[in-house]
Amino acid sequence: MNKFLYPEIIQLEHSISEAFSLLKQDCFACSCNNELGFGKIDNNLTISFEPIVQGFTDDIIYSLGADEKGKFVWAKQGYRGFVAANTENKKTIDFVSSVYFSFKSAPKIFRAYLLELSGEFFIFDLDDDPFYCIFDATNNIEIIPKTSLPGKIQTFIKLEKTKYLLSVLKDNTIKWFLADITIDGFSNLTTNNLTEELSKKQFKCSTWKRANPYSNKILLGRISKDDTVIPTVALWEKNYEDVKIEPLLLQCPQEYIFDNCNWTFSLDGKWICNIAQETGYSGLQEPELVFFHVDPKYPQKISPPVFALKNNFSPKEGQDIIGCFVEHSVYGMLFLDFILDSNSVFIYKMQDALPIILEKLKK
Repeated sequence: MNKFLYPEIIQLEHSISEAFSLLKQDCFACSCNNELGFGKIDNNLTISFEPIVQGFTDDIIYSLGADEKGKFVWAKQGYRGFVAANTENKKTIDFVSSVYFSFKSAPKIFRAYLLELSGEFFIFDLDDDPFYCIFDATNNIEIIPKTSLPGKIQTFIKLEKTKYLLSVLKDNTIKWFLADITIDGFSNLTTNNLTEELSKKQFKCSTWKRANPYSNKILLGRISKDDTVIPTVALWEKNYEDVKIEPLLLQCPQEYIFDNCNWTFSLDGKWICNIAQETGYSGLQEPELVFFHVDPKYPQKISPPVFALKNNFSPKEGQDIIGCFVEHSVYGMLFLDFILDSNSVFIYKMQDALPIILEKLKK
């Protein structure tokens, strides 16, 4: 029985710098040569790239994003630039934030997210009070929110169409809320059993881009105790009852340090990827990719870890995961690990991880 998950290594014509999961089979959003587009993977595991609008962006783009259905793909450009492409009508957006609050300089855009409202509206995560604004992509204008938030947004998770799980940070204290959102901004900030426990435990996570709980009612992050950072899972049941916030003991061995901001879920919520570093006498070892299966049959709904085969192309220290899960029509769930500054992609088949998990559970 293999101890590690072995990849298939594929060479690309061009380097893909970021990738984002979609609900479409065999398909993912990505940026390649600073162009927004789609990657497609065939039955031979050959990957092709098609730009949405050829030559649209003319500068370096980063912080890629896409909605799950793939209607919009977007990215940041510089401190205040935002570019996006509508994949249905090929409309493009090239926008530079100029909104001012309290006569201060225009705040930087950290992240963006497409809202499920009537029309085409994004929320921009900003670095200054009120810490966010709404962007009307149809009319290319920013809308100053009518309500500010009691801190900087840390977590932003869609629970229902306009209902979000929200955490904010102020004076080194995390507070959690349920909130509605409209084109006027956040409203009806309320608390319940889940948000109260998350606030009490000072549970921290960053989920704007990747890690969402979906239908499994799981949130992964960290809590700090006596200067020690502990990988932690938050679990709840229907109506946010029976809340449990527990350390990940089985899934995160003490000899490893996990990247507690990099929990990456597949869109069906059944697989998770993260980065871990083994500790040793000579200090931290090279980062490794690690995978988990999500199922109620496991303790805390999460399987023991499955480590990818160590190789010279593992993510370097401090590097984000440059990859995504893709549901393939033949091979099932795949994880594509795009290697920074290289035309290589490591493809991991999650069906090969299941026997490794079974063997670990037997032991």
